[in-house]
Amino acid sequence: MGLIRLRGRLGGGGMGQVYLGRTRGGWPVAVKVVRSELAGDAEFRRRFEYEVSMAREVGGIYTAHVVDADTNADPPWMATAYIPGPTLHQAVATHGQLPSAAIGVLGAGLAEGLIAIHEKILAHRDLKPGNVILAADGPRVIDFGIARALEAASHTVTGAVIGTPAFMSPEQSRGGEVGPASDVFSLGAVLVFAATGCGPFGTGQSDAVMYRIRHDDPDLTGLPKDLVDLVGACLAKTPEHRPSPADLLDRLAASAESTTQWLPPTVTALITQLEEDLSEPSGDPSIPERVASIPVRAADPKQQPAIDHALRIACSIADPDEQEEALCGVALAIVEADPDHAEQYLRRIPSEVCRAAALLALADKLPETNRAQQSIGHAEQLITQLLDDVSNAVGYEQFEYLVEQLIAVDPQRALALLDDVERRVVDFDDPELRAKALAALAAKMAVDAPDRATRLMAQAVDAARMIPPNADYAFVLPQRLAEIAKIGYAADRRYAEQLIDLAEAAALDVTGQGDERNFALKVTAVEVAEVDPARAEQTISKIRDAHIRSSAWGDSIKAAASARQDHRPLLDAAEQSFAKLAAQKPAPVKPDPWWARWGARPKPGANKRYYGPWHLKYITIGAAWCDPSRAETIASLITDAQHRSEAFADMAGEIAEANPLQARWWLNTAYQTALEAEAKWVLPVMGTIAAAGVTVAPETAQQAVEYITTHADATDLNAERLTTIARDVVAVDPELAIRLIDLAETRAQQPGKTRLDKRDLERVARTLMTVATAWADSRPERTRPILRHLLEVALAAGSTKYLSITETAVPNPHVVEQLLRESRGPGRDHLRYIAAAAFAATDAHRAEQLAQEITDDSLRYAALNALAVSIIKQAMGSAAPPNAKRAT
Repeated sequence: MGLIRLRGRLGGGGMGQVYLGRTRGGWPVAVKVVRSELAGDAEFRRRFEYEVSMAREVGGIYTAHVVDADTNADPPWMATAYIPGPTLHQAVATHGQLPSAAIGVLGAGLAEGLIAIHEKILAHRDLKPGNVILAADGPRVIDFGIARALEAASHTVTGAVIGTPAFMSPEQSRGGEVGPASDVFSLGAVLVFAATGCGPFGTGQSDAVMYRIRHDDPDLTGLPKDLVDLVGACLAKTPEHRPSPADLLDRLAASAESTTQWLPPTVTALITQLEEDLSEPSGDPSIPERVASIPVRAADPKQQPAIDHALRIACSIADPDEQEEALCGVALAIVEADPDHAEQYLRRIPSEVCRAAALLALADKLPETNRAQQSIGHAEQLITQLLDDVSNAVGYEQFEYLVEQLIAVDPQRALALLDDVERRVVDFDDPELRAKALAALAAKMAVDAPDRATRLMAQAVDAARMIPPNADYAFVLPQRLAEIAKIGYAADRRYAEQLIDLAEAAALDVTGQGDERNFALKVTAVEVAEVDPARAEQTISKIRDAHIRSSAWGDSIKAAASARQDHRPLLDAAEQSFAKLAAQKPAPVKPDPWWARWGARPKPGANKRYYGPWHLKYITIGAAWCDPSRAETIASLITDAQHRSEAFADMAGEIAEANPLQARWWLNTAYQTALEAEAKWVLPVMGTIAAAGVTVAPETAQQAVEYITTHADATDLNAERLTTIARDVVAVDPELAIRLIDLAETRAQQPGKTRLDKRDLERVARTLMTVATAWADSRPERTRPILRHLLEVALAAGSTKYLSITETAVPNPHVVEQLLRESRGPGRDHLRYIAAAAFAATDAHRAEQLAQEITDDSLRYAALNALAVSIIKQAMGSAAPPNAKRAT
């Protein structure tokens, strides 16, 4: 590229990619390489050549000078002086608005830069925070003339306006003639952004912003008082009423001269870091070969073959969506395994969507603020490149996923990105994403800029009102409104309460059969409990079904406690509510409406179920780990032995890891209490005791298993309960689990009995895989029939998802392969899937061979996806050694 050598990628924009380079003399430059579709446009090339020739003539110290260019190259490029510093947009998004003293220096520097530009070029046409670099010795204006070159492209829509809506002048937003006064208007808007973090005409859809620019007064709240009149004049609706750049410089020169250290320390530190980075070698394989060849290797060369192998496997998946999912899995596995070197590895991921998702996940893991912000910046650049494809190749769901991630780590960037999308994509509007981003940004600014946080929350409420209901799941709208309220609660409680009102109203508006309305109220209450337990209590009181209401109490208590809110009022209200209920005469209830959805009929007498103190068990589960003493007291109030024992067993399972001593006591209590109940109801509780007691109370777990062994045949438990118990006891007694499965399958075949449904089959499949793993080395002769049985279950289910193999359930690979050689009927694909997963830990190439032999596309893709991720985890040290993967 002439005498310039590229060293790495800086970012991208509407015209193309920007790379860091050095001249042969060592001078750092920023090289802008034109996008291929623009490079093929003759009119764009003509205009680009003209604008570059004019830009070469622009002088002054507050612009980035054009150093070199080749407008006839393939692709065309131009190089400007590299200014080590963040853009104004990056600085404000990362470190907040600039101090008052810096605004005058910024304005004076931009005015002087415009004077130099206007001497050679009619207007900049796209002066915005992203085109202002903050250097240690003052601001720099970049990208002058680029907007005019873009307008010349023949594929540009007739009448389209090139520029950034929030910083356009009224005449530019109308598509009218643009001159130097338009840049003055943009300068005024940039100064407001620098001082407040928001443009003078707010945010939102581009049409709405441009309407406010043309008709509304600017919001100058937060601007230094001595600049209000001057900036207000810059933002005059008519060009002739605006001051000239020379007038601005006269007014601002004095304040600029009196300021020595013009930027806050955080931004100065970032500039220093960028200056130091110039002395370190870097590279980026995304630079086209015809531009520069810069190889990037893994931090540990020994890991390189494994990374290459995993990427090759993922890229071998023919279906584009499945391939993207596999690449995302690889990228996220890299971030999880080695965040310190992840950026180097991620450059090898060929999918921009996957790289962006992984970079945002990485930013959430990095303890260093500067590195995290660099990771976010790289992700933002990738997402920006994808904007034109939101309605095409990338897909809206992928874009929504990336924006959700960006909101979590940097809501201000997310808002700017949404504005950019609405400008680029016709009819794009997602009020939910906008409301979340506004609420998240408000929460971030609540301490340092409370007034702005309040304005943002008001905008969030307006956006939330536009979120449409979900046609398939009625509870989704109330839940999401409550989530937005939760995000912005700390910023402005008054507006957050308005969002909670909207959520509750949406839940009460739910119509239809069954308990949809009650369930919608429950999910709303659980979300709200994390920020406002008292308001959650009010919502729960509107739930009419006692069963769902009790469950809502328990989940809300747990949510409040986990969020470090005062859970005691919720617990008091729950206990009082059911104390009143227990004192009332029991009343029969209608059949469970969910039965109808599952296609099953309620058994005779099902409508004789009564509400009573047994509902307290749901409350005890919520209180178990936040208030064990209170939970135990409430559990003791349950008069029915079956439900009291269930309560103690579930409470033990809830706290087994955090408080094993308390869990052991509760499990013993549950076992003794269960013996008082009717035999057929005791077995499910014993299964729960066995599952919870594997590690904390093995003796009690063994006693529970022995009880089940003795009484299983004598009870009339249905197939669903038997498969549930089998799943619970398999870790304690695999033989008993197999016996219970056989019993369940036998009973399901009897006349008048309910067949095993997909949920039952899933439990059976998981149980069989655990048994096969436990016996893989010690009892290989028993493993083969277990795997045959597993195959039958998977085929009966008609789904491959029940064959998912986790790192704690991998059978002996050689036993599986032997069975594969012997099998000739249906299910060979499933066996290949199991064998591929079994070999993944010890022989990745054999595993890949088996996966590629699978004839069913969806199963083959799933196997290759899992294998690629497994290879990354093992190579980078996050996977357990093969012999540690066997379940015992």
